[in-house]
Amino acid sequence: MSRVRPQLLAFIVSGRIVRTDSVRRLLEPVERKRALRVSFSKAPGDLTRGFSESFPELRAEFTGDGALRVESDEPVRVGPLIRFLEDRGAEVVEARRVRPPLEDVFVEITGIEADSMRREKEKKGGGP
Repeated sequence: MSRVRPQLLAFIVSGRIVRTDSVRRLLEPVERKRALRVSFSKAPGDLTRGFSESFPELRAEFTGDGALRVESDEPVRVGPLIRFLEDRGAEVVEARRVRPPLEDVFVEITGIEADSMRREKEKKGGGP
């Protein structure tokens, strides 16, 4: 009987390995986070006004593809969130739970933000 070995992943910063582990184990810390992606057919510009006051437990970020990514350490109540967005003129077409990306693990382990990584890549001629 052959045994399947977990694939290992290494995070490298400035040529130095800062962490090596299986993908499953690396994802464990961010798996506890609840992430929700809300997609719009129409998203007015003032959606974030009043957001943090209405939902202090949520962290929200607009993505470049016409969606809102919402994260929380607690379960996200979708109904009040959708009502809030629609009351501001948004046309919500989808709200679904998403798994946090491996990029979040890298940021958590290294402290290097995604924007910094993109700028560094662009500086080296890697493009967006």
